[in-house]
Amino acid sequence: MVPGGQGASDCPALEAAIWNKPSRLVFVAFDILHLDGRDLGSLPLLQRKQALWQLVEPGLGKIQYSEHFEGSALALFRTVEKIGLNGIISKRADSRYRSGLSNTRLTARADATRIPIWRNKT
Repeated sequence: MVPGGQGASDCPALEAAIWNKPSRLVFVAFDILHLDGRDLGSLPLLQRKQALWQLVEPGLGKIQYSEHFEGSALALFRTVEKIGLNGIISKRADSRYRSGLSNTRLTARADATRIPIWRNKT
């Protein structure tokens, strides 16, 4: 991603940076599946995120940690929308990693008219 105003991703700036200024790119990590030759996929998401936190140590570097939030999905969506993001992907805190479609993930995005659209990845 390329951070824009309020830390939100700036899609046009991302495309420009890929071709013209790759030094502006930032990798935002939200999960870790392998560490030191060990498969972490069978651990719950929050345990995997704890391992990731210890590696990345949140800050302003080129690799950043994606925070997780608990609470009201609607309140979170309204906040995300207010800062100009297109949506969020939610995962169950106790979910194990599974490739492909899963009922432990939910995508919430706003369309062009800013109406919330909830789509379960099943």
